[in-house]
Amino acid sequence: MVKSQDEKPSNFQLGGEFGLGFFNPTDVNNYISNYLSTNGWAVQAGTSDMFIYEMVGATATYTFSNNIAIRGTFECAISPKVITSTNSNDSKTFTFTRISPGLF
Repeated sequence: MVKSQDEKPSNFQLGGEFGLGFFNPTDVNNYISNYLSTNGWAVQAGTSDMFIYEMVGATATYTFSNNIAIRGTFECAISPKVITSTNSNDSKTFTFTRISPGLF
């Protein structure tokens, strides 16, 4: 006798991911722009906007049967922005960080 969905034994899986993405955090970019202008910094080349981030993530999945599973996820993304003064050796670093745990 053949069943369309035979029961599979339970199993455990681990996974990982790396990524690069684009975003536009308007409030963060406005803060950086306002901070620089009120403290006498002028951007002469490039931009003070954050628009790219790096991400790393991990998943762990335990499957009980064909229809029941539980998955835990964890992701962390970072977007650093370094602005260097042309008049001195000063630099200012801004960092946008996102941590996203989850359970499905």
